[in-house]
Amino acid sequence: MSVLSERLPSLRVPPIAFATGGASAVEAPHGREAFELALRLGATGLETNVWLSGDGEPVVAASPKLRVGLRRLNIESTAVADLGGHAMTLTALVAATDAHLSLGVADTAALDSVLARVGEGDRSRLWFRSTDGDRLREWRSSWPDILLVDDARLADMAYGPERRAASLGADGIDAVRMPYPDWTGGIATLFHRFEVLAFGWDAVHDRMLADLIRMGLDGIATPHPDRLLPLM
Repeated sequence: MSVLSERLPSLRVPPIAFATGGASAVEAPHGREAFELALRLGATGLETNVWLSGDGEPVVAASPKLRVGLRRLNIESTAVADLGGHAMTLTALVAATDAHLSLGVADTAALDSVLARVGEGDRSRLWFRSTDGDRLREWRSSWPDILLVDDARLADMAYGPERRAASLGADGIDAVRMPYPDWTGGIATLFHRFEVLAFGWDAVHDRMLADLIRMGLDGIATPHPDRLLPLM
């Protein structure tokens, strides 16, 4: 029986195929080459994080520490010009593709800076992630039209996934993102019941990717988009 015939329904059809850091299993993660290769392989989304440079420019990278040769530069205390070609600005990434972008955002200042630099038309494909529920609710109040993602772990849901799903639905948070081991078809269906999209990550093998597809997830992130796309 095929993956397609077994799968539970998704709220988003087709699901977004996010490439974690681009095609980061092949190219240097979160760099231009990794993003370009992921898109050539058919990814419909890219997943990265956003940090503000010392002069306030949003930069995409795995962490605020950027390795340049033997040095480790702190993005947040370095002017974007001094980063050279080692880091890509968020503005450049948005301009380079019309794919969905899943963006881990450190704080409100970074979100402010991103929104000041992207057009209204791009907001429908930018998914802003945070692990801080209070911050997500503040962002929803300030920006009713942006897409927000609860970056969560099942073990940290003190009152269980049903309470979290109901809370996210009531607060207008668009999606919840959890790693592969936290997902089951039942939990995905539970979040869907409250109109919350289900995003999964930390899936690298074909079996893991196929599991997330069967569970009915709406977005799947992997450093191996070449493995994900044939299964969808």
